[in-house]
Amino acid sequence: QDLRRLKYNFEKGLEIEPNSVDILAARALIGLQYLGRSCEDSLADIIKTEQLGSTVDTLTIAAGVYDVCGELKKGIESTRSALELVPNDFGWFITSNLVVRLYKDGQIDEIYKLIGDPVVLPLKTPESTSTESLSFLCVVIFDCPGFLLSNSNCISFSLISIPDGQPSITTPIAFP
Repeated sequence: QDLRRLKYNFEKGLEIEPNSVDILAARALIGLQYLGRSCEDSLADIIKTEQLGSTVDTLTIAAGVYDVCGELKKGIESTRSALELVPNDFGWFITSNLVVRLYKDGQIDEIYKLIGDPVVLPLKTPESTSTESLSFLCVVIFDCPGFLLSNSNCISFSLISIPDGQPSITTPIAFP
């Protein structure tokens, strides 16, 4: 039932906005993967998005459709075009997809041109590594209902440097 609803939403969306590159690209990929659409139909949607004017998203989707439909060279071309629109590919999403497609196509030299030569970093030994810790302790006192007061006399600050420490293997987490 969800797939029928999804198909209905694509058709209704294109009825309202027949030149929506986003809906066309989504229908091409999702239709190919989940709705039983043929490569011929999905490629027709992708070609239409290219004629209407591609975005980074539609180019990335087009590359996936081309790849699934056996047109790897066109997939590489679409991924390269997406990367030209977003040269600062944070997270390396587009770049990593291009590397995979280049690898599948046997274009190893192109991968090195894209990502550059390997970087060799000096070996980190326990003697050259130190662990630093920065900690704050703050005590909050509730004097009156509805008021928060911070007692500055209870703030503690310390910086500890421990030679021969170990480098962190914990992935940093962004706080809201």
